[in-house]
Amino acid sequence: MAHPGRGWKVAAITAIIAVGVLLILWVASLVALGAASRAGQSSGTGVGADSPNDDRAAELDAREQDLADREAAVAEREDAVSAWVTTVLNDGIYTIGVSAEAGVYRTETVGEYCQWNIYLTGTGIYDVEGTINFGAGEPGPIQVTLEEGQDFSSSDCGAWNRIG
Repeated sequence: MAHPGRGWKVAAITAIIAVGVLLILWVASLVALGAASRAGQSSGTGVGADSPNDDRAAELDAREQDLADREAAVAEREDAVSAWVTTVLNDGIYTIGVSAEAGVYRTETVGEYCQWNIYLTGTGIYDVEGTINFGAGEPGPIQVTLEEGQDFSSSDCGAWNRIG
């Protein structure tokens, strides 16, 4: 079943990861340049205290700090995107409090093949004693409350949106 509107989220996360990788590579090259510059200064090449290399080292230090600030901003945005993504559950198995936020979820698109289960974390969907609640082929919409210490599985039920 296609999930409308999901493609831009994947593209955004991919773009953020790509920017992060590029930033890491850039920092690595700056560090390598700084190490080579410092090695040249300590090897007796006649570089004085007021040489252009001192200015270059200061410039590299400033760039490294700027890059570290940018990486922190990217990490903060990635965390924000990850937190938002876990409030919409699609087909799959989720551990509440780990891969999905606790709360009340609702799905509008329910078909005759929709199956969902809430069970104690670690017990598995076929463990009757660990099952808390389940449903199959119900007319929609469906609303469930998920708490930490539970697992939730869904198949062919559409998107479950966190509403509370």
